[in-house]
Formats: sequence, C-alpha cells, structure tokens
Amino acid sequence: MAHAEFKGIGTKGQAKFRLYFDGPKKADGRRNQKKESYSIDPLPEKAGAIANAAKNRQKGIATKTENLLLERFEKKATESAETEAKKREDEINKPNYVEPVVNKEHFVNHSARWLKYKAGTARKGKRQPKTVWRYEQLLQRIDDFFQSDFVEDINIDRVEEFYAWLARQPKKRGKNQKKDPEGFLSERTQWHYHRCLYYILEYAVAREKLASNPCRHVRPQEIPDDLDEKRPDSYTADEAAKIRELMEKEPLKNRVFVQIALEIGPRPEEIHALKWVDIDFKNRLIDFNKTWQYIPKKGSFEKPHLKNKSSRRKIKVSASTTFLLKQLKNEQEVEAKKAGSKWVNSGALFVNWQGKQLSATWAGDWWRKWILTTDLPVKTLYCLRHTCLSLLLDAGANPLEVARMAGHSNAEMLWRVYGHAVEKEHFAGADIMESIMKKKQKEPSPQLS
Repeated sequence: MAHAEFKGIGTKGQAKFRLYFDGPKKADGRRNQKKESYSIDPLPEKAGAIANAAKNRQKGIATKTENLLLERFEKKATESAETEAKKREDEINKPNYVEPVVNKEHFVNHSARWLKYKAGTARKGKRQPKTVWRYEQLLQRIDDFFQSDFVEDINIDRVEEFYAWLARQPKKRGKNQKKDPEGFLSERTQWHYHRCLYYILEYAVAREKLASNPCRHVRPQEIPDDLDEKRPDSYTADEAAKIRELMEKEPLKNRVFVQIALEIGPRPEEIHALKWVDIDFKNRLIDFNKTWQYIPKKGSFEKPHLKNKSSRRKIKVSASTTFLLKQLKNEQEVEAKKAGSKWVNSGALFVNWQGKQLSATWAGDWWRKWILTTDLPVKTLYCLRHTCLSLLLDAGANPLEVARMAGHSNAEMLWRVYGHAVEKEHFAGADIMESIMKKKQKEPSPQLS
C-alpha cells in the first residue's frame, strides 16, 4: 500500500520522506515493494525560518510560533508526499507501464559504499580507525547537500554550488562550549570537506560513474597565509621555559607528560601509549612504537605504529626526564600497594588510582583547563610538539636528526612544516661568504710553468 514516511527537516528547510509503493507482484507471487527518497522544498521566503525552527526543536528550545510553523509545513508536506506515493503506485500498475532501466545511483548510496570499502585505505590499503571516523563526520554535511543527486549527474556547476553553500554553514558547537559559536566554517575546514568530496568522486570515476572528477577543476576559497596548515602554532622559548616552571607545582604524571612533549616532541597519542617496557632507564631511551587513540562510542584503544617506518623509533631523553620517570614508577608502586587486590597491572605510565590506563582524552582535557589558569597564550597540547621541533631548528640542530626524533620520514617534510620557525634574518649567509672570499684572496695563485 502506498504511503510516505517522514524522515525529518533538512538543513535547507526541506521536508525529507521515504516513499513506499507496490508494483505488480513478482513472477513467484511475492510482494514487489518499491521505495524512493523524496523531498519537498518550502517557499523560498520561509526556508530559513523552517530550518531554524527545526534546529531549535531538536535542541528543545523552539518557541510556540516555531512549533506551529513546523506543524503546518510538515502536515502539508506529508499530504503531498502521500499523494505522490499513491500517484507512483497507480502509474507503475498501469497495464501498459514499462519500467525504465535506470543505472543511475544516488550519491548517498555511492558515498556509503566509498565509506565502507575505500575510505582511509590510501596508506597501504589499511583503514585507519580515526581517519574513517573523521570521514563519517564530514559525510554528514556532504550527504545532506547531495542527498537528492545522482552521482552520474554531479558536475562542476553542482560542486561550485556545494562550496558556496558550505561557506555559509555555521560552525558546530565545541565539546566544552555552552552556546552556539559565532561565524561560519573556517577556510581550513572547508578544505577538509573538499578533500573528502574529492576522494568520493575519484572513486566514482574508478567505478565508471563519472568521466572525470569535477573537484579537479573547482575548489573552495584559498586558505589565507596566516591560517596556512604549513605554519603550525608553537610557543616561544621564553613561554616554553615558563611552562616548565609552572609545571613544577603540578601532579607528577602531568609533569612527566609535558616534559617528554617539550623535550623530544613526540605526538601526544604516542606519549599516552607509553608503557614501562618501552622505557630503557640504563640508556635513557624511550621506544615509541604505538599510539593510544580515542573515538566516540568506541572509547580508547591501542594502535600499533603503521603511519610510516620512521614512526617506530627510540629517542634518548635527558637525565632530568629519566629521574622524573623513575619517580613516577616509584609513585605507581606505592599506589599499587595501597590499592591491593584492586590494582590492575596495565603496565602503562599514565594510570588512574586502580592502575588502569587513562583515557586517551585525559592529557588534552587537563591541559585545556590548566592553560586557562595561566597567563600564557592558549594553545593545544599538540603545540608542545610544534614548539620542540621549531625551537630545535631555530637553535641550529641537524634537520636530519630532528626529523628522525620527530618520526618524520625525511627532512624535506620537516622543513616544509617547521622551516618558518627559523627567522631568515638570523641566517648570516653574507658573513659566511665574505669569510670564504677573504680566505681565497689570501691563498697564493698557482704558478704557471
């Protein structure tokens, strides 16, 4: 029996439905039910108000006027959708009806297939959990825009319309943000969506759904120089010293985490994953061979180092850091005796009172709160890595050694990301060349025989 199922209000104020209608019974007598996505757009002058009303209703703050507006629109849209479903059922059951051969595929079905089989496989075919999770977040907006499109019909014009729409989308509320943020998506975030859409349409080309990828010819607005991803944020040498000084008053495990981050610049998830078997106290070496990651609904999990061969590395630390690590180990042994049979021997450096490894969000959470209590610039925990590498390069450290310490595959990548930290005016190239020329002038000219 023909009917329409209401699926909600879209971000552009459209009412979304799934139509169900029966065609002629199959040869074996079974039911032949068809289903199809369908949407009804409101009047242009009411689209914005309906979209906002639906958003407020979802948050539980919709006014009486907004609820009334939604009820009227949804009622009329449902009636229209029911009529459309009945119309399609009548059409498909006519004696002379010939069902068209349709090879087109809805974009949302194609993107779902890409997410299931292709997303995150660029690096040696391995699907990185956190990468796939990020693509799932990006797909929410992409699918919302292209939901009624066939992938075969997507062209340059449609992609341009998507980028124009994307530039007007508001930022999402952050984890600790009580009210909606002001402003639209940043240029950097828009480029994240661009890369995701590029991969999806490239997959469509591989599946012979498209002749070429429209994303090769149209892009979002360029990222301003001051927001360029190649210029990571970092603390100055004085600010880094201030952090070390302030951390003297903090719990030991916090001090150890920050000390390692500032001294040798590993990624926060690499520090989080450390276990005591990774610490060589005699030779003052730390073996970085895994990461401790977090994904919503999945929780914290350990992932072996598979990013590149250079990610697996042993780095030497200072005597002061080794001393702090020994103190932390002794502190854990004392806590283990207090906990008794309740103690869980996880073998991790950063544990709770029971010995269980702390959540992968632990360090980021306390750092976010702690930095706000200081007069230092507010930056993310990851910026301690940027700080370490930038200061080492600025001090004239060997780029190859710094790249190896950071787990980068080569020094070229290191200079591309952190080279801006070395102030060009400090390079005494002219003085060096002058000394070379003077030395050459003093050398005696060769005698001709």
